[in-house]
Amino acid sequence: MRSRDSPLNRKSPPSSMASLTSHPSLAGALREMQARGRKIEITRARVRQGEAIAASAGTLGLTTRGGLDGQIQVTILGLESIVRSLDLDRAMSQGNVGSGHQRA
Repeated sequence: MRSRDSPLNRKSPPSSMASLTSHPSLAGALREMQARGRKIEITRARVRQGEAIAASAGTLGLTTRGGLDGQIQVTILGLESIVRSLDLDRAMSQGNVGSGHQRA
């Protein structure tokens, strides 16, 4: 159950986001956010996929070139199921993960 103060229950955006919502597109809102040096604060995000659950929080902004800039702390429960589903255990055992180059 959501609390009454939850951002998901607000009928209008917080005042800090008001100017961003006046854009007809998400791209326009992101360009304005980038130009003003603003960041998006992620207070709590949770994703569930099968047995795995990822929870995260942090702050993200955009660089002048449009890349992501910021930090997000992620906690993953059930990582082993993700590793299995992506067949990463095989790739890691062959030394193909995190090496930065292809092996001959």
